[in-house]
Amino acid sequence: MNRFFLGADQGRKRIILFKDEIRKDNILIKPSKWGFPKPPEFLKFQPTDAKRVDMRGRISVIIATSHEVYEVPFNYKDKITVGIAVKGCHSVEKLPDGNLISISSKGNRIRLHYDKYAKGSYYFFNKYIDYNFSFGHGVVYQKNKNVVWALGNKLLKFLYLSGPLPSLELIDTYTLPNRSGHDLFPMGDGNLLFTLNSGVYKFNISDQRIHQISDIRSVKSAVKSFQSGELFLSAPNFKLGYRRWQTNTITNHTINTTLIKEKSKFYKVRLWEKNEFSYGSSNQFV
Repeated sequence: MNRFFLGADQGRKRIILFKDEIRKDNILIKPSKWGFPKPPEFLKFQPTDAKRVDMRGRISVIIATSHEVYEVPFNYKDKITVGIAVKGCHSVEKLPDGNLISISSKGNRIRLHYDKYAKGSYYFFNKYIDYNFSFGHGVVYQKNKNVVWALGNKLLKFLYLSGPLPSLELIDTYTLPNRSGHDLFPMGDGNLLFTLNSGVYKFNISDQRIHQISDIRSVKSAVKSFQSGELFLSAPNFKLGYRRWQTNTITNHTINTTLIKEKSKFYKVRLWEKNEFSYGSSNQFV
């Protein structure tokens, strides 16, 4: 299957979209299909996550960096949207009304960004509302229930209330096997995939039970293909020059193979697929 990955590459200081074509030793060789930002813009750009968003026939990429969040048009021309995040931002999510939610660990905040205005070639969020949340690392919107899920030292469930003054209403709080949530992403079966220092887990939304999928430690991103069901993980590669959260490898846990993107220092890597759980209406590749 020809698939693409969307990686937050802290080595190149870019978000890159690349194909999984390989040569010997499982090294990826094709150049990036798409990237943001274009050099030499945003020299202090420190990406932590990126997600594909499909809404009303348009594809965009939402991006979390250490201090800002972005929405970048992919298959259409429009302004880039920018929001100021709390320091240590790890994840961002788009809501159906166009607002964004970011989540930060150092500032221990969930931030709801709203009220956009245009300036030059950008949109900027004029206002925000902050909610306290310890060790925030992952945020996901569930469209069929109008629910926001947030992962940190616990898993929180919010009802999203749209309008001129949007807000989050806490519905429930779930205790985790340990207090170290790092990544949260939806699965094709309608449940949630999340990672802790101790491994990779599934949260079954209907019965609220947690099941361990893998005991691989310190996984920074986990995504299960909506199409094939394969599980892809990114975990730190402790080579010289790599920080403890960075890697140049993508592991297909399902078939026990590893792909290498040379010179990259990924924090998180996603599959380039439509996400029905949060936005899409069907599964397709572009």
